[in-house]
Amino acid sequence: MSIITLDSFVEENNIIVGLIKVDIEGAEQDFIKGAEIST
Repeated sequence: MSIITLDSFVEENNIIVGLIKVDIEGAEQDFIKGAEIST
């Protein structure tokens, strides 16, 4: 399994982010760091 940032996924798939819900228990800061452009 490969890991990519949300920003990379959004850019590669031409997605417009309106709302994001995640259940990541303690990894919130890492998630936000990978979504700096998308949020």
